[in-house]
Amino acid sequence: MIYLQLFALLVFAISSHRWIFLKSITTSIIFVLFAFWYISNMFTGYGVTDAVYYQLFNTAQGTSLDDIYSKLQVGLIFIIIILATLACSVYLKYKKKDLLPLKKTTFIWSLILISIIPSQFISNIYNSTKDTFFNDGNAAAVKKEYKKATAQLDKKYNYVFIYAESLENTFQSLDGTNYTPGLSALANKYMQFTNIRQPPIRGIGWTMAGLVNTQCGIPLIMEQGNSGASFVNFLGKADCVASWFGTQGYQTEFIRGSQKEFAGGDKFLEQHGWQSQHDKNYFAENLLATPDDVSGWGIHDDLLLKHAWDEFSRMSQQKQPFLLSLLTVNTHSPEGTFLKACENHVPKNEQYPMLASVACSDYLLTDFINRITNSPWFENTIVVLVSDHLMMANSASPLLDKVSQERRNRFIIIKKDLKPTVNNTEGTLLDVWPTVLDLSGAEVKELGFGSSLLDSKKGKLIKNYELGRTKDFFAYASQLWNYPSLNDGIKQTNNGIAIGSEEYSLPVYSAIEANGQLKALWFEAFAMNAQKVIQKDNDLFYANLCRNMNINEDGICSYIISRNSIKQVRVNSTGVASEKIINKKPILYQSDILGLSSATYTATSGAMINDRGVNLGYGFNIIKLGSTHEGISSDIDTVVNYSTCVSTTIPEDEITEFLQQQRGPVIFASNDSAVCADTAPVEKLADILHAPELSTLKFRQQVIGIYKSGHSEIMKGIPDLPFDMFIDTKNYKLITLCEAFMDCH
Repeated sequence: MIYLQLFALLVFAISSHRWIFLKSITTSIIFVLFAFWYISNMFTGYGVTDAVYYQLFNTAQGTSLDDIYSKLQVGLIFIIIILATLACSVYLKYKKKDLLPLKKTTFIWSLILISIIPSQFISNIYNSTKDTFFNDGNAAAVKKEYKKATAQLDKKYNYVFIYAESLENTFQSLDGTNYTPGLSALANKYMQFTNIRQPPIRGIGWTMAGLVNTQCGIPLIMEQGNSGASFVNFLGKADCVASWFGTQGYQTEFIRGSQKEFAGGDKFLEQHGWQSQHDKNYFAENLLATPDDVSGWGIHDDLLLKHAWDEFSRMSQQKQPFLLSLLTVNTHSPEGTFLKACENHVPKNEQYPMLASVACSDYLLTDFINRITNSPWFENTIVVLVSDHLMMANSASPLLDKVSQERRNRFIIIKKDLKPTVNNTEGTLLDVWPTVLDLSGAEVKELGFGSSLLDSKKGKLIKNYELGRTKDFFAYASQLWNYPSLNDGIKQTNNGIAIGSEEYSLPVYSAIEANGQLKALWFEAFAMNAQKVIQKDNDLFYANLCRNMNINEDGICSYIISRNSIKQVRVNSTGVASEKIINKKPILYQSDILGLSSATYTATSGAMINDRGVNLGYGFNIIKLGSTHEGISSDIDTVVNYSTCVSTTIPEDEITEFLQQQRGPVIFASNDSAVCADTAPVEKLADILHAPELSTLKFRQQVIGIYKSGHSEIMKGIPDLPFDMFIDTKNYKLITLCEAFMDCH
């Protein structure tokens, strides 16, 4: 229908030379909007979403050319149509000709235009624009949608819940090959869900999020996705499935190959119903693993699954019902790990190493599940397998990119006497546990924002995503962190700072509501993100140990920064020790300020200016701003990286030539560490940049500087600590944190 309407609009726009410029320009605008929606829909499958706007205003680096080629072709077709329409209108107006010998063509054109305005693509663009730019989300609007598990569990099955790292459903049919034949056979024998989507929205798409999505039925809303370790209370107001199982008399145990502390996973599990956790350290402490059994991501899956079987056997012989969960690691990006246990069972893949790891994981998981189904305990056991998220960039990405719209998460339920079932109901990982409990006969069909897919009703999150109404869900999920108000009191603790009843590690920063209420909390890369946090004229709260800011005082230095003043607050173990107000405009509210954050490899780092950001590579980085005819522009043009910890030499002539070609100053910064065992590369950089201080850098000591007119000005941080610096790009001045807060002594 819409295609006929657009065609008619185009025909009647140029059918008469009267008002032809107005009609053709308006028609062209409609075609531009439709093209925007159509091409966006090719990327997302849901038209225009917040992910589209994110990509428009951020880098598209890493996007597959194969993936965008067809979109460019479609865009070219629309451009030709629009240009032809405008050219035709100019010709007809100049010649005063009419294409159609009809009366009232302008009136007919107006009616067609009015009929198009309520169309899906117009509505989608309007709602997505409003949701992205003019709506912070209304938690109250979805309060009734959030459900807690309160029912009693009459039939107490034992549950084995497997998180298969990145093992998405797509691998059972990729480039004409099934790389997970074992799991596919199990899925065909029991119950499989083939439409578990991962829409490009906040709160889903990585391991910690996958745990929260499934267990709590909510997106994991935090500004820095793996900063959960900085919270003492992890989602303190959330109700999650393991806690409910605890009320039903269940034992709960979680086994993972990685360190449980990563991303605050230990806090999340401990505070939400898991009575015991077996992680990488547990294996080492109990002599269950040797160094050969460990990869960079953790304990190898063959050993992890052996331990999981031992735990399943032990717990099955006890009278108490149990929930046993495990998380694999060997299919982690970028290439995975192929294990000796898979040799002679799974062929290796030299071209795409990840696919060999996928096939290896399939072999090991299938064997583990078959041991359960062949055991005497299967009668009362339900096995669930899900992928915690779609696979991130990896060696097989060229193949996955070709089927980007068809990618789905894996979700299988294995239960004795279950009839083979294929469920194609559209849902997300939020809907997994409600579906499992519904199948178990429990009176629990909803958990958090998740709902059972057995009744063939689309999951709540995916349904509201299509309608452009996700921000209300994000706002509610954010409230489950129980963010405090500065009016609730503030004091120093042994490990950080307490604000009201909540406690956090340092540094910490946040936008502030008018009543002192903190919004979403940030912990890393302050300089890089500061101006983003204070957009929309928000006030800003920042706190750090004074000594970490080169302020020679004990206690915490905290600040409340507004557009025209800074309130300096000193905090100790008893509370606020002193306050001072500086009535000057902070530099954070100025334009053309570059924020630069360097850190070790485990923390966020990068540079940001005027909402344009870049990442920093490990080692040493040289940053060049763009140039215009008038001079230096406030936009990052180039980042050149030298891995000075990996290479023993650097291209001296190349760097010298690069510096000589620049019209203005350049900025340089370390990241992770510029110096390792061999100090020769950094010493050579010290000579090239005329910065002798570089030669005294210590391991993982960050440095930020400016090279101009043959000389360098630098600032060095404290070894092993993040380092934040601002740079005024109008006069190329380094601005330390204490200077930004007008608090240097």
